[in-house]
Amino acid sequence: RHASEAAEKKFELLNGRYKQQWEELQDFREKRAAKELELSKVNRTMDKKTQLEEKIAHKGKKAKALDAEAKECLESMKRERGHLRQAEQQAVREGKHAAEVQRR
Repeated sequence: RHASEAAEKKFELLNGRYKQQWEELQDFREKRAAKELELSKVNRTMDKKTQLEEKIAHKGKKAKALDAEAKECLESMKRERGHLRQAEQQAVREGKHAAEVQRR
């Protein structure tokens, strides 16, 4: 009888330790799941940040290209205006010349 009581006590002690370790394991699993969720959120945030940075870089390149295009257009307009001025001056000279020829 004494041996069975001792065995029962030992069993209860072991069972108590087992239950405590099981609870600790469950607690660890819950904490790990929470950390994984947090990490997942951080990763999504980082992905979004990377996408935004890529978009910004793309828009920056687009803006530079548009700037270059606008500059080229402006230069072209200046050249065209110069050509028009020259043509106008030529027409004025030719008009004066024609008037002088008619006077003679």
